[in-house]
Parts: sequence; structure tokens; C-alpha cells
Amino acid sequence: ESINGASLASATKNSATKKKELKGVGGWLYYLIGMLVFAIPALSVTAILGDLQDATNFQNKIPGFGVAVSVNAIMRLMLSAFAIFCGIYLWKTKPRAVLFTKIFFVIYIMQTIFGVLIVTALSELPPDVKNTLEMGTAKDMTRNLMFPIIWLGYLFRSKRVKATYTDTPPNTTEGC
Repeated sequence: ESINGASLASATKNSATKKKELKGVGGWLYYLIGMLVFAIPALSVTAILGDLQDATNFQNKIPGFGVAVSVNAIMRLMLSAFAIFCGIYLWKTKPRAVLFTKIFFVIYIMQTIFGVLIVTALSELPPDVKNTLEMGTAKDMTRNLMFPIIWLGYLFRSKRVKATYTDTPPNTTEGC
């Protein structure tokens, strides 16, 4: 029995050590935070600049295209600001950081799906241009949707995330 007791104690100690290693910001969580704080805003700015260039080129040819690009740019900037907010909250291990990040990814999915529809609805695109834009977007959409779906899966299943974050803020009224 002492061998079994020693084995159990050793296994418990190893399990506690592994759990301790998984708590805190590290591993894939660093990568996610970097994506939220740096990559998503940088990619959004790059896309906005390209869209604005297109709007300048097509301003006289396609009525409403500039307005559609502007609306899309505002949506991207707001989403980027929310990404930075989520990344900082995750980094500081704030309560509800994971909840906010999950909400971010759901909004990201909605913007991916509906963004092109907004552009086509607000601008008077010729039918052939509209069809080409929608078909090109449909092809890119699969790739663009994989990013948030994979990270949502990570946020729901990660042992590190579960060990590090809580969805309830600390009780600040205890001392009153």
C-alpha cells in the first residue's frame, strides 16, 4: 500500500504542477493576444487603405461606392478597437476577458458575412461587378471564417484559459 500511496502522492503532485504551469498568460494565449492587439488592427488598416484607393479610382464610375467603403472602414476600425480592448483584457487577466473575446469573434464572423452585403447594398454596382464581388467574397469567406472559429474553439476548450480567467468580477462591496 505504501507503493500505491507514494504513486498517488506523486501523481497528485505532478497533476498540481501541470495545472500550475497552465495557469496564467502563456502558450497559444500569447499568440491570440498578439493577433488581437497587433495583427487584426494592422490588417484592418491595410484593407481600409486598399479600399480607399479603390474608392478613389471608382468614385465617378460607381455611385455610392465611396459611402459603402467609408461604412465598411468604420466597421473595421470599431472591430479593431474592440480587438485591442479584448487583447489588453486577456493580457491583464481581467474578469470577463474571455467573454468579451468570444463576443468579438462572433461580431467578426458577422462582419465577415455581412460586410460585403453592406458594400453592395450601399453602392450602385453594375450587376456584373456585383456578382464578381460576391463570388470573390464567397471564396474568401471560408478562409476568413476559419480564423474566428478556430479561436472560439480554443477559448471554449483550453485548460489554460479555464484556469486563468473568471467571468465574475471581484466583489468590491465587501468592505462597505
